[in-house]
Amino acid sequence: MRHDAQAVLATAQHLEGLLTVALGLAEGGRRIDLSGLDREIAALCLAALGLRGAERRQCRLPLLSLQRRVEVLQALAPQDAARRKRGG
Repeated sequence: MRHDAQAVLATAQHLEGLLTVALGLAEGGRRIDLSGLDREIAALCLAALGLRGAERRQCRLPLLSLQRRVEVLQALAPQDAARRKRGG
């Protein structure tokens, strides 16, 4: 991944799309498989750490938005596990 703001923003936008779909499925009671997501987010974080000054500031809000979506999805994960235990 190139370490410039455009690459970071493009990756963040791609992940936002994936998380939007995953959230919709999870909220609808569907089981979701997020394997591989951690690698993509780790690569995004590494690229973001390589940014400086204005580029870093440009990416701040989209990355915070992505973080919030991940946190919401993580909050739904225990509910998903509980449903599976109940057989639902």
